[in-house]
Amino acid sequence: MVDADPERVAASLVTIGVGIGLAIAGVQAVAHLTNVFALDADVDSLSADIDGANAFAWASSMATLAAGLAALTLAIFEPARARRHLLLAGILIFFSLDDVAAIHEKLGTAVRGDVLGLPTGWGRLVWPALFFPLLAAALLLLWELRRRAPRAAATGLGLGLACLVAAVVAEVASTPWYTTGGTGESWFGALEVVVEEGLEIVGWAAIATAMAGAAYATLVRGRLGQAEHA
Repeated sequence: MVDADPERVAASLVTIGVGIGLAIAGVQAVAHLTNVFALDADVDSLSADIDGANAFAWASSMATLAAGLAALTLAIFEPARARRHLLLAGILIFFSLDDVAAIHEKLGTAVRGDVLGLPTGWGRLVWPALFFPLLAAALLLLWELRRRAPRAAATGLGLGLACLVAAVVAEVASTPWYTTGGTGESWFGALEVVVEEGLEIVGWAAIATAMAGAAYATLVRGRLGQAEHA
C-alpha cells in the first residue's frame, strides 16, 4: 500500500477546515446581525453570543473537540511525546466542554462580582486572567507541535493560533465599551461578537484539521521507519 503524500493530505485538510470555518462564520454573522437588528435579539438560536444554546456554540465545541481527539491520536502515534499530547488533549477537551457549559463566563462573573466587586463588563477581562495558565499551556504546546509539523499543517496551526489570539484580544479590548454602558445590541457590540466568534470558529477548524494532518504525517513516518528496519 502506498501512502498519500503527507504534505498534500495536510494541505487538503487545512483547506477544507478553513473553508468550513469561514462558511460557518459567514452564516453565523448574518444570523447574529439579523437577530440583533431585525428581531430585537429575541431569538437565542440565532445569537452567536450565547454559549451552549444553539448550533453555533455546538459547531465551535465540536471543532475544539476534534482538535482534542487529534491530540489523542498523536499521543498514540508518537509515544515519545505522549505526555505532551495527552496534556494538550485534556486542555482542548476541557475547552470544548467550556464552549457549551460557559464555565469561563460563569467563573469570570462570580470572581468579578463576588470577589472583586467589579461592575458588569469587567468579566471580559477577568476570565482571560483566570484561564491564562490553560491558555498559555495550549499555546505553547500547539506552537511546539507547529515547529515539527509538515509545512501545510504548520501553516494551519499558525493561522489557527493567530485567529484564537485575535479573538481573545478582541474580547479583552471591548471591555471599556461594556464597562461604560455599551451593550451587545449596538453596532459596535454586534460587530465585536461577529468578529470574535468568527475568528474563534475559523481558528479551531484550522487547528483541528492541521493537527489531523500532523497525525497522518506521524503515522506515515512511523510506517516508513518500520519498513526501513524490516
